[in-house]
Amino acid sequence: MAPVHDSGVPWHVKAVCLLTVTSLTTALVILMRLSKTEGSEPYASSTAVLISEIIKLFVSLIALGVERKSLLALSKCVFREILCDPKETCKLMIPAGLYALQNNLVYLALTNLDAATYQITYQLKILTTALFAVILLKKRITRRQWFSLVILTTGVALVQLRTVDFSSEGSPNTRNQIIGFTCILINIFTSGISGVYFEYLVKVGSVEKTSVPLRNSQLGIFSVAITASIVLLHDGDFVAEYGFFAGYTPLVWSVPIVMAVSGLSVAVTLKYADNILKGFATSISIILTAILSHFWLSDLEINLRFVAGTMLVLWATFEYGLPSTDPKILPKAEKSIP
Repeated sequence: MAPVHDSGVPWHVKAVCLLTVTSLTTALVILMRLSKTEGSEPYASSTAVLISEIIKLFVSLIALGVERKSLLALSKCVFREILCDPKETCKLMIPAGLYALQNNLVYLALTNLDAATYQITYQLKILTTALFAVILLKKRITRRQWFSLVILTTGVALVQLRTVDFSSEGSPNTRNQIIGFTCILINIFTSGISGVYFEYLVKVGSVEKTSVPLRNSQLGIFSVAITASIVLLHDGDFVAEYGFFAGYTPLVWSVPIVMAVSGLSVAVTLKYADNILKGFATSISIILTAILSHFWLSDLEINLRFVAGTMLVLWATFEYGLPSTDPKILPKAEKSIP
């Protein structure tokens, strides 16, 4: 099987992907944090995730229609590639379920942690992404890159020490932090699996099979179904009593919209770049989130330990992303994923 690579993609395309994901990641974290802490009426987080998935599916189908250049070609494509090829479509069930889980856990994490701490701690997903890239894509990682992952872990540890109050063990504040970090840890592992698996699906195979609008449409079918089930199971009573859109304000509406656009931009980034570039974008957004958290949200105290942890995370992220000078160390995918 041909290696998974993107060497033929122009640098300006990668730059646009980088800037887009950076901006949307920062905006999404801040908006989600504000929507949960600004004193507005409570709303069901799972409904916002469901709305974002419906938007992504709708936009993906429109993009697929534009790609196929006619409604007739679109209907044939949907029938042939989605309905009549269940084995291929069902491959998207795995990332769909994991993405739905991640989006719902993000709300819980941001309810219990400040936005910048969430962003920095979440960078551990680079470690799991590298691990699953080695396992699933047979990607080779240099010693320098593995060393950078150790530096990354050290930086994250410094950030966690800044937020945990060991003198108040068992207090509500500590329990909230434990819940927040537990949600992040789950997201770290599921993000690594889903990101690498989806990257494989949009890169390996024929041009038609790896079309981003097609893959997003396949993904959207399962995502909508899964997130709708989560609404019923987790927030069914709330929705039945207060309504599906209870608590929705313009600020709350902005969350699923930005979440949908962010999800679509990530898919394009994985197609034309890789998870490493996506990691660059997220790490850069750390700086923006920290600045906004300190000066706008006023929920982050920037001290020496926090700065040291942040610098280590950023250094490790960029060090990991540097290209290898050894021609023998090249990313490749020798085996297919079922």
